[in-house]
Amino acid sequence: MTSAFEELAARYDAWYDTASGRVLYDLELGCLRPLLSGTGAPRLEVGVGSGRFAAALGVDVGLDPGRAALRLAAKRGVRVVQGAGERLPFSDNAFGAVGLVVTLCFAEDPEGLLGEVRRVLGPGGTLVVGLVPGDSAWGRWYEEKGRAGHPFYQSAHFLTLSDHLRLLGHAGFEPVASRSTLIQAPTDAPIDEAVQEGIVPGAGFVALVASAGGGRQRGNVKPRRECPAMPRPQETEQIDAQMSQVRRGRLRTREPPHAPPPRPASVQSRSVPQPRGVTATSAS
Repeated sequence: MTSAFEELAARYDAWYDTASGRVLYDLELGCLRPLLSGTGAPRLEVGVGSGRFAAALGVDVGLDPGRAALRLAAKRGVRVVQGAGERLPFSDNAFGAVGLVVTLCFAEDPEGLLGEVRRVLGPGGTLVVGLVPGDSAWGRWYEEKGRAGHPFYQSAHFLTLSDHLRLLGHAGFEPVASRSTLIQAPTDAPIDEAVQEGIVPGAGFVALVASAGGGRQRGNVKPRRECPAMPRPQETEQIDAQMSQVRRGRLRTREPPHAPPPRPASVQSRSVPQPRGVTATSAS
């Protein structure tokens, strides 16, 4: 999974600027935004990719295993950290909200990832999940694309809505609200449609907001592991600089590269948790 997104990050990101990509992005963003509004701070997106959703939703920190994608996210003003969702390099109770946007279907260990999300969420924290149900027409369509060799979908495993709800409950989360879109049949030329409240049967995209209960995760929860140092490829100065700034707690005063639109004052003033257990890399 990491390899395809690492090697083809620019191609993946460019898809959002196509006619179909713009429609799907706007629908999914419209589904997610009201659920994330008013959640606690700071906010983390696990599987941030190129930062399209994080930048639009006011996310403070974006984590992803791929450096190529993180370079694109950094250009959008997202504060980036390289790492794996199953081994989050943050302290317990570090965030007020965490977002997972079509991430669990690419996770090697969805249960372990949700356990880590539960760990880094503070008391009363909120998890927002955007998902493509595997038992929807859109999920089956993407699965078929993957079987045909699509470079991104071939590594995905689209979980059913029931699978998601089971995993959330097992990790100690309780869904409290939901929204749905993509009621239309799957197509390479989607059209705009209304976002609907609640879970609509057959919807191709569902957004859930879940609260973290007061107790610990249920079941066989894996012990926490420190995030290992990542190998440093060439031409990563931008990410190295941002990762160094995160560790030193200085990102609140850093202007993102290429001067994207300024972030809201409420976001700029937030205290960003510092990653733990990640070896610093200096800009070359």
